[in-house]
Amino acid sequence: MLTCRAKGVLVVPKWKSALFWPMDSATWREISQFANSNQQFTGCEKSIFNIVRSSKAISTNKKYDVYFKKFKEWCITYKVIPLPASVSSVAVYISGLVQQSVSESVLLAHFYSIKWYHDFSLVCNPCEDKLIQMMIEGAKRILSKPVLKKEPITADHLQKIVDKIGSDRAHLPNVRICAMMLVGYAGFLRYSEIANLKMCNIKKLTLMFL
Repeated sequence: MLTCRAKGVLVVPKWKSALFWPMDSATWREISQFANSNQQFTGCEKSIFNIVRSSKAISTNKKYDVYFKKFKEWCITYKVIPLPASVSSVAVYISGLVQQSVSESVLLAHFYSIKWYHDFSLVCNPCEDKLIQMMIEGAKRILSKPVLKKEPITADHLQKIVDKIGSDRAHLPNVRICAMMLVGYAGFLRYSEIANLKMCNIKKLTLMFL
């Protein structure tokens, strides 16, 4: 990182691989100065960075990296600062996601990635603003889909299936499907329980009719 002679201007080289860089908060600057002041503490800045990253699972870090990159690209397109982001820019971004009818999980992935990057960078976090929190709650209600419960299968349904694909001249795969459905219905079994049935579990019985 280099500082040019112009007062208050920070020259930042393009470095796509370092998503968290530069971290220009006072605390990170103090850590950097502390590490550079004594050779004994060389590398402690990177160590602290890795320790903080380890507070999240590797898969979570990767997911947040992907979603924050999308937010960063959106900010670049509309010429707003991604980090620290303003409450207004995050609000507009979330509103756009709702208008796109993204799933609730995708919405939360965007939100928590922005929140995590600001927490990590130790800067003012727009995701803690009341407006953003109310928007997230409202967006979850808008994007939530009602659960449509399926009607249970009946004996009449099974009879129609057997009549259609389980005749005496039916192919073996169709007969197998009919047998699985009938056994599952009669025994109230899950598919995993039916699939794990073996020959040793089957007993042949002779039925006698009076």
